[in-house]
Amino acid sequence: ISNNLHNFIEINCKKCYNKNTSVIKYKNILYFERGKLWIKKYNMTNIAENQNKDKNINKPKAQRQAYSEVKFLMIISLIIGVVVPCIVSFFTFFMNSNYFSSLIGFQKQDLGYFSALIGIVSTFFIELLSRIIFSNKEQAAKIQECFDTDVFDLDWDNVVVGSRPDIGIIAEKSSKFDRKNPNYTCFYDWYTPKAANYTYPHSIVLCQQQNLCWDNYLRKPLIYYSFLSCIGIILFIIILGTVNNTNFRDFLTNILSLLIPVILYFYKLIIEHKDSINENERLQTINEQMREDIRNNSSNDEIIARCRMMQSSIYSYRKNARPIPNWFHKKNKNKQENIANIRVEDFIES
Repeated sequence: ISNNLHNFIEINCKKCYNKNTSVIKYKNILYFERGKLWIKKYNMTNIAENQNKDKNINKPKAQRQAYSEVKFLMIISLIIGVVVPCIVSFFTFFMNSNYFSSLIGFQKQDLGYFSALIGIVSTFFIELLSRIIFSNKEQAAKIQECFDTDVFDLDWDNVVVGSRPDIGIIAEKSSKFDRKNPNYTCFYDWYTPKAANYTYPHSIVLCQQQNLCWDNYLRKPLIYYSFLSCIGIILFIIILGTVNNTNFRDFLTNILSLLIPVILYFYKLIIEHKDSINENERLQTINEQMREDIRNNSSNDEIIARCRMMQSSIYSYRKNARPIPNWFHKKNKNKQENIANIRVEDFIES
């Protein structure tokens, strides 16, 4: 390298030096590492720009539509597994009550076998819907993974994730979301500017942190409220089932058969949220270690390789995690975004 070119590179590298790394880069070709000048094609990806490109902005729209369809199926599961057994329990109690039959003037009817049939059918549909929900969650997680890998400029993991989602499905779901929400613009700056504009590839680590940091805060109260609801509904069905002189057959048909879908529904809900919390905490621990390694001057290639492995784990987490209800997410969205910004600021300033 000639002296003039060396001086030119040295001056411009000093301008783009980042105190948080041991790497000094000049554009996409020249960079210093460990005191030596290297010539290499290195991708200076800008996450802040990538995430707002037209080809990428449709992916979070499609992902949101896919998760909305999952949450609709979850509502159906709630109705079949909880609401219907409660209604049937009350109706069975009402039709078999001496008090109401004499008050209104109708002949008492034993609906025990009807209650048992409803309990069996509800249990079957909860299991069926669980499988359909999992399949749809996998599709939504793949669309979100497609957005992240394109924005972060990471390779696609065919081993863990499988094939990329079909472009036609992304376009279809994105268009469907636009028709329902023509004025929605919150997909721009999906990752906060402070994280997205940080030095690449360290910015990937900060953006992955944002994918993880808010989840557990929302899941823990959902577990608490779900547990209380489960106990309340179980007591409701038991009380209604035992008011009218209950024998063993009535216990099986009017109480146990209706409790099975209710308990199954809440068991799945609570266990899935608990498993999601445990996995989220594990990934946050790994992400925290990655942020520490950035401070310890890990090489860019090493950071990108570890980010790819972390991204695969995030995909698996999303595929298996139970989605947060929309109303609960909207209620806490601004607060969690502020917390995410504080975490990024704390890392940058430390």
